[in-house]
Amino acid sequence: MNTKKDRSAFKKRYFLLVPVGIILLLCVIDLWPRSSVQEANVLVPVDIGSTPQGLVVTSPPLKGIAFRLRGPQAIIKKLAASNLRYVLDMPEARAGVNTIKIAPERIELPKNVTVVKTSPSLLSVKLEETIQKTLPVRVQIDGQPETGYSVKDIKVTPRQVLLQGPAKTLKDLKAIRTQPIDISGVSDILKKEVVLDLSENMTLISPTAKLQAQVNIQAQVVSKVFNDIAVIGKGTNLAYSINPPQITLKVSGPAPLLDKLNAPRDIEVAIDLSGLAAGIYARPASISLPVNTTLVDVKPEIFTITLDPSSN
Repeated sequence: MNTKKDRSAFKKRYFLLVPVGIILLLCVIDLWPRSSVQEANVLVPVDIGSTPQGLVVTSPPLKGIAFRLRGPQAIIKKLAASNLRYVLDMPEARAGVNTIKIAPERIELPKNVTVVKTSPSLLSVKLEETIQKTLPVRVQIDGQPETGYSVKDIKVTPRQVLLQGPAKTLKDLKAIRTQPIDISGVSDILKKEVVLDLSENMTLISPTAKLQAQVNIQAQVVSKVFNDIAVIGKGTNLAYSINPPQITLKVSGPAPLLDKLNAPRDIEVAIDLSGLAAGIYARPASISLPVNTTLVDVKPEIFTITLDPSSN
């Protein structure tokens, strides 16, 4: 009897212990990678923190510091993909080149992760004295207006700005430029907000409002020669002849207008013969041009007109 009871008790314990053993095994398998220790290099970017008033960093340190970290493998892998940053505070730095020792404790790490070493262990940072200076603004443009048009003038509001930056840089500047405005294909007034083209170490102190630029585009004034335009007589019933019968004109005006100008549709050249009896006369021609155009030259200026009395 005792033997049967012992067997029954053994079976019950067996079936209870097997699941517990499986669970423990799975926990061990799951924790094994985490418990394994690993060393790895993690590149941590450097951010410039506080600096003494009146100084600015002009020669920044390396973009990153290589930290040799030691800790559980799973955590090290996560740290390599995280956004670790090393903030370089320099409250006691002076103008010139400063050598600053890396402090590993300045990066936030899990308790079970340690820093084995850093590369480099020292950083060289150059700081310069800053000044403020008022400079005129120069608007830069890019591209070309529509064919036949050109830039008349450029205006910007405000015309001056107050900047702060390294003394060595600012003291020699005569003006500050904006980032380019694209005027490609423009044939009218272009108004646009502009941004100053500041170097990394410069700061805009005032104005706080955005800068507004206005680029005034106008048609180019050009000259064009029109040859062999017929000269006509007006105001007579007599037969007449004009010698020479044609005229050459040089006209100036906006390029788009002159490109479309057509003679004799748009240009009339006539001689007034009103009240003239039969005979031979020397007369200038009257030239009618479209609005916004100017007569520059005419050849010939005088014409010989013959009125035939037989046709009266």
